[in-house]
Amino acid sequence: MAHRGQHGTVFAVGSRVKQWTGRYRVYFRDTNSGQERFTQKSVTLGRKSELTKFQAQERLRAIIERETNERKKAPLDPRVSFRWYVENRYLVNHRSSWRPATTHSTMAELRLYILPEFGDRTLGEIERHDCSLFLEKLARKYSRAVVLHSKVTTKAIFEDAIEDGYISRNPMRKVKTPITRKPKKEVLEAAQARLFFSKISSAKHLALMGIASFCAMRASEVFGLTWGAYLGGSILVKNTAWEGKIYEDTKTEDSRALVTVPDVIQPWIAVWRTQCLHTGSKDLMFAAIRRNKHKQQIPMRPRNFLQDYMKPLAQKLKIDPSLITFQVLRRTFGTTMQKHGSMKDVQAHLRHASITTTGNVYVQEIPETVRAAVNATTNEILGLNEGQKKQESQGSEAIVPNCSLVEATEAA
Repeated sequence: MAHRGQHGTVFAVGSRVKQWTGRYRVYFRDTNSGQERFTQKSVTLGRKSELTKFQAQERLRAIIERETNERKKAPLDPRVSFRWYVENRYLVNHRSSWRPATTHSTMAELRLYILPEFGDRTLGEIERHDCSLFLEKLARKYSRAVVLHSKVTTKAIFEDAIEDGYISRNPMRKVKTPITRKPKKEVLEAAQARLFFSKISSAKHLALMGIASFCAMRASEVFGLTWGAYLGGSILVKNTAWEGKIYEDTKTEDSRALVTVPDVIQPWIAVWRTQCLHTGSKDLMFAAIRRNKHKQQIPMRPRNFLQDYMKPLAQKLKIDPSLITFQVLRRTFGTTMQKHGSMKDVQAHLRHASITTTGNVYVQEIPETVRAAVNATTNEILGLNEGQKKQESQGSEAIVPNCSLVEATEAA
C-alpha cells in the first residue's frame, strides 16, 4: 500500500531512449512481528520525449492513488508463500461450502498441478508471465480441461489474496488460455453396446447399467437412487452418492428433475426389484452391504463396480474397457438421441437446462417428444425393431439375466 501523502520520485533512465521512471514505497504489515515494513517499487511512466517531468509526476501520483484506494485496510505481508496462503486462508474460506466431490477434486488439482509450480514462491513476486508459463507447461502434457480448471482455481486464489489484502492485483487476470490438444469424446458403438448388454448376467447389474446408459444419468445420481425415486415411467433425481455416502442434493438445481425411463428398460428394473431384498421407498436401489454386525446399506462405489464387474466383461468380449465408463455411456446416448429428437429434447433428457424439480414436479408430465426420442434411441442402440419392442413389453424376449421376466416373477 502506498503511504498516504506520498508523491514518489520521478527520474529519467536509458542510454538511447530516455524513459521516465517512478519510484515509490509499498507498505505492509509483517505477519510475524506485527510491525509495519515497506518495499520499494519502480514503474515505467513513459518516454521522456512524449512527457514532461510534471506530466510524469502526475501519472505516478495517479498510480499511487489507485493502489492506495484498492487497499482500504491495513495491508498484509506480500512475502508470505503461496502454499501458506492456500492452506491457511483460501481453503479455510471456502471448503465449508464445497460438496465433498468438489473438495476432493480441488485438493487433487492443488496437489498435482498448482502447488508444485507456485507453492514455495511468495504471493507478491508472482507475475503475469509466470502464470502464462505455468499454463503453457500444463498444456504440453495435459488436456484442455486440466488447463482450464487450474487456471480458474489459481485465478480464484489470487482474487481472494486481493480481498484479504496480501496483494493489489491478480497476475492471472489477463492471461490467455494456451492451445491444447482436443479431448477424446469417445462413444460406444451400437453393435458393441448390444453385445455388452446381452452378456450381463446379473439382474442388479443389468438394471443399474440400463439406467446409467439409457436414462443418461451421472454415476453419482445412479448410485444415490432409492426405490422411492423410481416412478415406473420416470425417475426423480433428488440424491447423489459419493465415496459410499448419500447426500440429499444434486450437482445443480437443473439436475434435480424427472428422467424418462425407456419402455424396454422398465422390465429390467422389474426383474431386479423381485430379487432385491429391500425395496422400501428409502432403500437404495443398488446398495452394497457394509460388512459389520449392523449390515447397513451403503451406496456402491462407481469405480469399484466398473473395475470389478463391467471392465472384466468388456475385456472378455474384446471391447476396449476404457469405453465402459458412465461418462462415455451418457455421451453415447446423447449423441445417438440427436437423430431421433430435437436438441431441446436431448437437453431435457440430460437435464442440462430443462424440466427442473419444483413444488409440482411430481405431477408434471414429461413431454411426449422427449419420451419418443428416448425410446427410439434405446431401441436403436439395442437393435430392437417394432416387433421385438412388442415382445419386450410382453416379457418374452427381454434382455434379462439368464431368465425371462415371467420366470423371474414366478420364482420370486
